Amino acid sequence: MRFCGNCGAKNDDGKKFCTKCGRQLGVPAAPAGPAIPARQPAPQTRVQQPAAQQWQPVAPAPPQKRGWGRTLAIVFLIVIGIALAGTVLLLFLPGGSGGTGGGGGTGGSGGGTSGTTAVNDAAMNAQIAAATKISSEQAKKAVGSAADALDAGNTATFSGLMMGDIITIPGVQGTIPPADQKALAAAIRQATVVEAFPDIVFYSMNFNGKEYQFYSMKEGSVWKIGGL
Repeated sequence: MRFCGNCGAKNDDGKKFCTKCGRQLGVPAAPAGPAIPARQPAPQTRVQQPAAQQWQPVAPAPPQKRGWGRTLAIVFLIVIGIALAGTVLLLFLPGGSGGTGGGGGTGGSGGGTSGTTAVNDAAMNAQIAAATKISSEQAKKAVGSAADALDAGNTATFSGLMMGDIITIPGVQGTIPPADQKALAAAIRQATVVEAFPDIVFYSMNFNGKEYQFYSMKEGSVWKIGGL
């Protein structure tokens, strides 16, 4: 069993992509920062007076200045709160995207939250296991429109079928050189189907001697490509 470093979801061994958020598995999550203990105020003291006088309480010592320690503690708590709020928000976005480090932070906040997270993960895994997978032929058709547009030199149509700019392929930064358009179209058509579900398919392809992972997601009746 592998945990996604992006959303914390559990995935079976051998999975290359998170079945919850679509991110490539194996990316470590950022470690949680060290806890900062709060300072204790100085205790009140009593001073013994001479025998001829009665005992008189001494005024309590003024509290020590907390300085940067208190400020850092407040900042740390604010950051943790923002991270947890982002995790909750992303869990309700379409597509089931997870928040970075959200799983670890939520699990450590208390037994009740951990139990809720475990129940949600179990329910999601059950849905994934029961999901009807589509055939490799259907999965390849999901990227056919994008490959056809690129093969025909229609970069405007191809860009409209992309979920964001292409940023990970060396030399391809949003615009694709004409010399590489047909080669990239062929690589997309020949991509290996890793996992195929009715609304999202994960692929692995070889382009210019390097391996790339991407996915296609169905938006309405249109399949779009992402992850490149």
